[in-house]
Amino acid sequence: MSTALTAAPPPQAPGVRRRARGGAARFRPAAPLAETVLVLMLIAVSGNPVLSSPTVAPLLYVLLLALGLALRQSSTSALFLRNYGWLAASFCVVFAAHRLQLGEVSVFGAAHFLVKVFVAGWLIDRLGVLFVPCLFRATVWLCASSVLLYPMLLLVGPEAFPGWFGEAWTGSDRIKSIGFYTVHTTPEWWRNSSMMWEPGALQGVINLTLFLMPGTALLTRRYRLSSLLMVAVLATTFSTTGYLVFFLVVLYKLGSARLSGLAKSTALVVFLLVGLFTFLEADFLAQKIVEQYLDSLSYDGFMPDRFGALLFDLQYIDKHPLFGNGLVESTRFADHPQLHGQTLAHGNGLSNFIATFGGVGLLAYAWGILRCGWALGRRGLAARVALLVLVLILSVGEQFLNTPLFLGLPFLMLANLPRPRRRVVVRRPAMQPVPPAAAA
Repeated sequence: MSTALTAAPPPQAPGVRRRARGGAARFRPAAPLAETVLVLMLIAVSGNPVLSSPTVAPLLYVLLLALGLALRQSSTSALFLRNYGWLAASFCVVFAAHRLQLGEVSVFGAAHFLVKVFVAGWLIDRLGVLFVPCLFRATVWLCASSVLLYPMLLLVGPEAFPGWFGEAWTGSDRIKSIGFYTVHTTPEWWRNSSMMWEPGALQGVINLTLFLMPGTALLTRRYRLSSLLMVAVLATTFSTTGYLVFFLVVLYKLGSARLSGLAKSTALVVFLLVGLFTFLEADFLAQKIVEQYLDSLSYDGFMPDRFGALLFDLQYIDKHPLFGNGLVESTRFADHPQLHGQTLAHGNGLSNFIATFGGVGLLAYAWGILRCGWALGRRGLAARVALLVLVLILSVGEQFLNTPLFLGLPFLMLANLPRPRRRVVVRRPAMQPVPPAAAA
């Protein structure tokens, strides 16, 4: 006879169904309320003009750490500590190079940068497998609030729309906020920003969320309406980068979907044709890109759009390509003293990051992304490269590489994935009958 002993299953995050033995994994995690609130706070401190201000953000960092410690069934992994150690060490080398090469370094700026990386990375690591569904739920809340307030903005206009927080909180006389909704008193006031600093920031959060969610999950009954809500709100941003990135996200989802060859090819061709037609016909897409590019070529000074900022940053990248020009404006804009003391609306986050931290800083961040995976997703290198490409494209239009949410992505580690149960069978030899002679 044999006795089968089943090993005790490893601990798993609450609300997560395990992978069926012999079958594909199903994305059915719950998004607990407390954890979702923490992710919403992370989004807010990354993009809300009031809550990300220098006076409020440090308080939110402390609050995130305190509430994160209170999470049950969560712990800080040794893998996070090890990866944060080498990432922080890499940027400390960059900061040391600023002191030696430029003669000046911002201690406060360096510490603030490392704190943002730590807080976001620690929270993402602590949530583990729950981060992606909590991010999805938090983004749904973000979009749902804008659905209620965006029609009000269109109806009454930016001047009549209430603004409890003005320039003293938002840092701009053209932005006012009620805390959970932001309004711009500019010619493009009709674009939806939700609670983020501008429409481009809102589209970045939406596109990142849609990308991290498995494509099969987005089409299920549980997530279908929420996904359509996100796409509808994305459309109200009228963001050039947002539309292009969404087009690439859908192409990636179709290319990696488990469909027959004919169905996949047909869907890709149809979507490519629709996307090409939209790009050529919409004035704020192709025409806007061409106009910004031509304007940047004919202007010698600093321009806040993505092409003008890129051309401006290239001279500083060429000046200090390895370690950048630092966080101090006297070194970052050393050749343009007329810009010192001004609040610049820098339109290209990627070139700004390279001009500030150099190629070494960008490689350190990119290597962190390539070493990571994301919860409940594919584990291959191609998926990690796609995530890195997505982040870099999004950063071309916005300062995402300066926000805690995006700086924490290198800590979305595969080690936090729940693993399928394994059966361990121990076979014992059958009992042999005792010979009569031995019994006597």
